[in-house]
Amino acid sequence: MKKLLVVLMIATLIFGVAGCSSPDVKTEEELKKQETKYDQYANPEVIVSAMQAKEMIDQGGKIAVIDIRKSAEYLLGHIPGAINIWRPDYESTNYEFGGMRAEKEKMEAFLGSLGIDNETMILLYDGKGEYDAARVWWILDMYGHEKMALIDGGIDGWKASGLDTTIEKPEITPTEYKFKGDVDESKLATLEDVKAAIDDPNVIILDTRSIEEATGESLKERCI
Repeated sequence: MKKLLVVLMIATLIFGVAGCSSPDVKTEEELKKQETKYDQYANPEVIVSAMQAKEMIDQGGKIAVIDIRKSAEYLLGHIPGAINIWRPDYESTNYEFGGMRAEKEKMEAFLGSLGIDNETMILLYDGKGEYDAARVWWILDMYGHEKMALIDGGIDGWKASGLDTTIEKPEITPTEYKFKGDVDESKLATLEDVKAAIDDPNVIILDTRSIEEATGESLKERCI
């Protein structure tokens, strides 16, 4: 009975995730149009299309593709060569609550364990509209890594571009990593900054949570 239960659970996981609707593959015209939209962005270098990412990967060199999803999702299909990480990997353990960014030293050791150095171009993506990928980008940007970008649309953007995924894991050769320069905390809003912004007409505070979360109707637990 226990074996049957385990098999049913695995089947539910596989078919439950695989059964989710896949994004429609874009036409060649849609892909070309997508390439032109980044010119309108204030910082176009922050994001690349899936096709641009594919070209960069194919060219070789120091490229690290980081897949920020739970391992079960990653194992069902990811960008070829992508390394899987998840939230505890880049969160601090020095607080009684979760969600705080990892300290500089932890991130240095973590990046080194992934075979990344200062000259590595890091391409980040996730499965939730760049929610997690953008957070990792922000942490690395604040600590001083210069070469990185988000893959537009994440894993869905990759699939919608007609590109293949794989279930194979890449081989990793650890290295040593050290951030250059000082931490740029100007990119961090402290509690004092937020309090001061409440009565400052020149500052806008954006709450990006759902209406239910903002009103307290829905309370999120830490996701690990």
